[in-house]
Amino acid sequence: MTDKIIFVNTQGFQNKKDKINEIVRANQPMVLAIAEHFQTNQDLLNSIEGYTVRSSFCRESKNERGGVAVFVRNDLECQPRKELDVNCEKKAFEVATVEIPSKNLVVSAMYKPPPSSRKDFYSNLDSLLGTLKSEPQKKHVIAGDFNIDLSQNKAAEKVMQKNGFKSMLSESTHDYGACYDNFIVDFEHRKARVMRGKFDKISDHHPIELIIGSSKDKKDTNSEPPFQTNFSTTPTIKDLVENAIIRRYMDFLGIRDTSQSSISSIRSELISICSSESPPNLLQLFLPMALDERNDDASSSSISTLTRGLSDCEISSLRSTKPKREIKYSSQTSPFSLDSIAKPTSCLSEDETSSLRSTKP
Repeated sequence: MTDKIIFVNTQGFQNKKDKINEIVRANQPMVLAIAEHFQTNQDLLNSIEGYTVRSSFCRESKNERGGVAVFVRNDLECQPRKELDVNCEKKAFEVATVEIPSKNLVVSAMYKPPPSSRKDFYSNLDSLLGTLKSEPQKKHVIAGDFNIDLSQNKAAEKVMQKNGFKSMLSESTHDYGACYDNFIVDFEHRKARVMRGKFDKISDHHPIELIIGSSKDKKDTNSEPPFQTNFSTTPTIKDLVENAIIRRYMDFLGIRDTSQSSISSIRSELISICSSESPPNLLQLFLPMALDERNDDASSSSISTLTRGLSDCEISSLRSTKPKREIKYSSQTSPFSLDSIAKPTSCLSEDETSSLRSTKP
């Protein structure tokens, strides 16, 4: 079973239990971390089927809202790490921590209320990360709603880097378009994503998921079978980008079956997922960003999903092919589908298009 951690800000747990149980049944995470549950410790007991709350912080009454909790799957032995929660403070730095010895893993759920002091938060976070750093043989995960975009906040980044940690997400996790929810980790071989679609809208926060691998999961480029596509002719830019998206998605899910039937199935699933996305979210800046090397442009963070899916050779080819005129997109662009990826090629010269087509994935 894949080692997963799911975090969600529930903004009231009691009336969301059915939806949360549905998420848990479908994904079987080893840990479910929640924030803003608005519950007492007694209310949290026996609330998630097959899971037990192992550590929590609850405010004195439900009227005070807030709170965090960590549920662990019942087949895993674990223990609370209360000594790591010494800086826990109501309405300022709410945290609850457990350790799962069999996984060599320590997991914290965290919540920083919006009005609380950022300076105090950075200080408390620094203290916690410093303590965790003294356990280099263990893996540490902090899953939380920080009400700060950790990927863009220099002060938070400085605290994390100082202690050997980094945040995992940069795309929006909130209806306002901000990346408030995140995972802070200190180990490699892990992937994170924002859970959209079927399990969306528990609150104005999207659930987020962390998948933890092992050193054995690292790709061996000498032994892994090549990713096959159904190109019947020389690939176009549409083929290259579509291939990259499918490959990254299959890699994220841990799918090793690269047969045509498997690829076709994944392609159909992706088309279904992407049909709800509009071009500005996925494509509007993709090609000019790749060509002009604007990878550090914060406004392009929502496009990084596509560029991370391209191989070094594919990105290198795109960067070496400079457009002869500015690439512009109409605000009236039709709804997104994978087929619409071919449209930006109309801005390229024949030589530029030929160069792209000659690049094999």
